[in-house]
Amino acid sequence: MRKLVLLLMVLCVMCAPAWATHIIDTFDGGTANQTATNSAPTPTADTSLTSSAIGGERVTSLEWLSGGSPSTAQTYISSPGAGVYELQYDNGSGVDSILTLDYGLTTELGENFSDDPNFIIDVKGLDLSGVDMTISLWTGDNLGDADGQVMLSTGSATAPPAFSLSFPMTDFGLTSIQLEEIDRIQLTISPTTDSTDLRIDTIRTGTGLIPEPATLSLFGIGGLAALIRRRRNRA
Repeated sequence: MRKLVLLLMVLCVMCAPAWATHIIDTFDGGTANQTATNSAPTPTADTSLTSSAIGGERVTSLEWLSGGSPSTAQTYISSPGAGVYELQYDNGSGVDSILTLDYGLTTELGENFSDDPNFIIDVKGLDLSGVDMTISLWTGDNLGDADGQVMLSTGSATAPPAFSLSFPMTDFGLTSIQLEEIDRIQLTISPTTDSTDLRIDTIRTGTGLIPEPATLSLFGIGGLAALIRRRRNRA
């Protein structure tokens, strides 16, 4: 019995959230449904971020800039499977638009990211053209110009497998003291060329992959089976 308890304790440590220090958004709350218009966009605020470690709300804004027609740029949350949610950004051919996701715009977050090694965006799919992304952080105040910023571009692809965009928190150019109080996070996305179908699963900080619940269960089941087999061999 003592060995069983010890094994369970080890499994709990193994399955502890070393994979993700902060879950910013898994898109399992709200809708984020928007169709771009040729006028100033009306932001959609969703307060039901049930799996977010930072709480608060997501403010979504989709703006049409030029090309084609505004209605060919859309964003929405889809559910391709039970308990699985993704933010989908569809941009028509020749359309120039920009999607903004804002966390902490209305209420300051006050989150400590000083121990978080990386900022990570888990992408489930990207069809045709790549996208330009800008991640901005505010510290001490959630208004005015961002205190730290990282810009990146993905390459063009045709329905690649899921991948993660990961870069060190030090790339934001903030000190460890500044990272102790992040009040606002903003992600802006715009297609580079042609049409784009982008699907984002999770926005987070940390390192490595987030194991699915089924994977965590297999850790426990496998460990228990090994212990039972070992005890039977001794009997």
